[in-house]
Amino acid sequence: MKGSLDTIFNMKREKLITNLLDFGYSKYSVEKLLQGKIKPVADKLYLLKDEYGIPVEAWRDIKKFIKNSNSSKAELSSGKK
Repeated sequence: MKGSLDTIFNMKREKLITNLLDFGYSKYSVEKLLQGKIKPVADKLYLLKDEYGIPVEAWRDIKKFIKNSNSSKAELSSGKK
């Protein structure tokens, strides 16, 4: 079971990385965003919410959001709920 949970976590993380790169972030910035070392600026927080369905609150602990998200893969990929 742990293996499958890790797979789901990695799939969500990879999709988020793709979305952030598509949104114009550099690979370096995406790495720092996912580590929680930096946060998107306010206007991008809301654009990421609108475009990809990432709640503004998720950026408080993005790793926890990815791991515990009840979002389906489709929500993270399309950005629409």
